[in-house]
This record gives sequence, structure tokens and C-alpha cells, in this order.
Amino acid sequence: MLSGDTARQVEGRIALRPVDRVIVKGKSQAVEVFTPCENPEVTKLTEQAIRLFRDQKWDAAESCLRELLAIAPQMASPRSILNVSQHSVTRLRQRTGMVR
Repeated sequence: MLSGDTARQVEGRIALRPVDRVIVKGKSQAVEVFTPCENPEVTKLTEQAIRLFRDQKWDAAESCLRELLAIAPQMASPRSILNVSQHSVTRLRQRTGMVR
């Protein structure tokens, strides 16, 4: 895992995909975290899923995450995000009256 600062330092030399924003010890603001990834399709889908999730386009984000799992089943992060997001989305929909 690399922070956004480190990712910028290795840009063009190491292929990376975003993982998420996290608050790390000693910081008050979330930092973008990246991991090495040689598969451009995985990187593209990850970026798309994160963007959709942050835009609260839950179904589209879930679709991207499921596609990621189909092409890279060994990846733990899409599975973890799906589990968390399904729980979070359900709770959010219940609070806003958007239960389906």
C-alpha cells in the first residue's frame, strides 16, 4: 500500500490502482491509498467503482465491483467493499425512506 504522495513519486514507473481514502495515525485528513496493479482493466474498474460509490450511485458501483470480482476473484478489496457497502446502503436507504 502506498499513500497518494508516494504514488505521485513512482508515477509512470509502477502501475497502481486506487484502494480507498483512509485516515492514518498522526493525520486528521483522509489520504488516498494505492496498491500496485499491472492489469489496466482492474485499475479502470476500481477507479470507476470508487467514483460511483462516492457519488452514491450504489447499484452502478456494485455492478463494477461484481465485474472486478469476475475478472480478478483473488482480490479481497472488492469483496470487502461489497459487504460493507451493501450494509451501509441498506442502512442509508432505511434512514432516507428509500428502502426497496
